[in-house]
Parts: sequence; structure tokens; C-alpha cells
Amino acid sequence: MTLKSKKQSPSRTVFIGDVHGCLDELLELIAKINVLMRDIAPHKIKILFLGDLIGKGPHPKEVIEWVHHHHHISLLGNHEWSYLMALKDFPDQRTTRYQLKKHLIPTSKNTPPAVNSLPHYQALKASLGAEGHNFIKSFPLYIDEENFIAVHGGFHPHFSLAECPPEFIVNVRTIDNKPWHHYYTGKKTVFYGHWAAQGLLIKKNAIGLDSGCVYGGKLSAYVLETKTLIQVKARRRYVAI
Repeated sequence: MTLKSKKQSPSRTVFIGDVHGCLDELLELIAKINVLMRDIAPHKIKILFLGDLIGKGPHPKEVIEWVHHHHHISLLGNHEWSYLMALKDFPDQRTTRYQLKKHLIPTSKNTPPAVNSLPHYQALKASLGAEGHNFIKSFPLYIDEENFIAVHGGFHPHFSLAECPPEFIVNVRTIDNKPWHHYYTGKKTVFYGHWAAQGLLIKKNAIGLDSGCVYGGKLSAYVLETKTLIQVKARRRYVAI
């Protein structure tokens, strides 16, 4: 007599592009993901946001609270970076200015948070409370796994992720007037957001998921294991691109 081994439940890794405070669209997207993955054990599903949960859209506080409450992971986006920099509350190990490495400055100009954004960020911090604020502080700059890399903006393919300072990782779009991923020849698939003007991009080794939800476009998710794209349309155009 032999014992039959139980069939292992498959795992799923889901990447979600820039939410920008669009709570209604996020909840609609999550509902679609749940239907698609109704046969997958919940603990086998990892949802990873590519940064910019806040900024521009109507419900940044509620989005942060939802992601935190459901124990999902978010990367640090340029809007979270600006929030922490404006409040002078950036973790010490991340404050290296990439102006010190002139060869890493992207063609898109890096600008510090606007002075007039401080009251907005102070109000957001107050509404989030210590728990929500500390959650944002915990966001990693990137995730480098065996079969994928996740960043908000991008990285310089000629340098390791550890060598690329925070401002570069969260802000870069182009290098020498070409998309940064034009130079990337690695085998791992890189998932990134940040570039609504470029829109959805699916290449063999680079997948861009900022499809401009806050600008009236779509909110996009991508399942690593099945190569499935999931999208919902924006309820409306919240800001002009």
C-alpha cells in the first residue's frame, strides 16, 4: 500500500502598477484577481505593488491603510520618496544623493520635493498616524528574487542595484535619451511602474505596469507564473497627464 502525496497548491506572484490613491479602481482590480485565483490558496498569493500608492489621486490614506491591513508589499515610489524627503524622515541608509555619482544621473532632471508640497505631506502624515507613516518608511527600494526584479522607476543595467542610489531607482526613465530598459540584457524579468506616458509595456525581460489610472487610463496587474494581464478602467480622469 502506498500513500498518495497531496497535490501542491500552486503559488502566484501578482505585480500591480501605480495606484496613486485610486482606491475604487484598486478594490475593483483586487476583486478581479480574487475571481481569477479562486482556486489558489490565499497564503499562496503574493501581491506586490510597484510603488506610488500615494500622490495625485483622491484616496492616498485609504490606499495605504488597505495595503497595510492586508499585509501586502509595496516598493518605494518617487511619490513616497518625495513624501519622506519633504518630512526629513528618510532612513539614513538611503539618503546618498546620486548627484555624487554623476554617471548615474538620468536624462530626466531630478528635482527635490517642491516647498509648497510640505503642507500636503504634513496633512497626509497626520491622517495616516504613526502606523501608516512607519509603513511607508518600511517600503523597500527594490526586490531582487531568483526569477524577477521589481523596482519603481528602473536602474542602470551597467551597475548593480546596490550601487544605484535611491533617487535614481525611483525616478529614472531614460538613459542617454533611450528607455533605461533598452540597455537591460539580463535574464530576470524586471517589473516596474512610474512611466504613465510610456504606458503598459510587456517585453521578454521588462514589464512596465503604469498604465495611467490616475490620468483616466487603467490600473494594471500582471501574474508572473501565468503571464496573465489583469486590468480595470479608471472611473474618471483625476488629473491631467
